[in-house]
Amino acid sequence: MLAKSSVYRSTVSQSVFVFSSLYHKVHLYINSFFFLFSRLFFLYLEECCIQNSSLLFRF
Repeated sequence: MLAKSSVYRSTVSQSVFVFSSLYHKVHLYINSFFFLFSRLFFLYLEECCIQNSSLLFRF
């Protein structure tokens, strides 16, 4: 019984470690994706504003 509980405890600790490392990696990927998306979105907005302002200045 004691060996069974120690095996169970080590399995639980290993699964918790794997889950936490996976969560950390997924969190990093999500953060980097949102960062890139926001940068692209702001670049797109800047381009649109520059084009619109140049069109406005033409007329």
